[in-house]
Amino acid sequence: MIIVAVIASIAAPRFAQANARQQLDAAARRIASDLEKAQIQARASSNTVSIKFTENQDSYTFTPAVGSSFIVELDERPYQVEIIKVSLGGTDTVTFNGFGVPDTSGVLTLGSSVGQSTVTLDATGSVSR
Repeated sequence: MIIVAVIASIAAPRFAQANARQQLDAAARRIASDLEKAQIQARASSNTVSIKFTENQDSYTFTPAVGSSFIVELDERPYQVEIIKVSLGGTDTVTFNGFGVPDTSGVLTLGSSVGQSTVTLDATGSVSR
């Protein structure tokens, strides 16, 4: 029984760190995916599509060309991360025009107990993490 307790006490922190790292990566992938989705929707509909980041609430609002807006809460499950910084040319919103070109470029920085991750949007709309 003591051996199981010792192994569990060693494994638990590593598991928690691995889980936190996976949540951080998943949040960065979600943001990158939604930015790409916004660009594709804007091109397909020839209308504007925007994403507004709310740093102090660790969330963002996706406003599609057609349909209802939705909010992604990054500080809740399954992500449980925070937005550290939004650097989008002095604004918190990126809008893709009808050609899929963003009105700004910049970097979003996410953080958790295991570190930070960035998502970069360039002037052509290319997204990298």
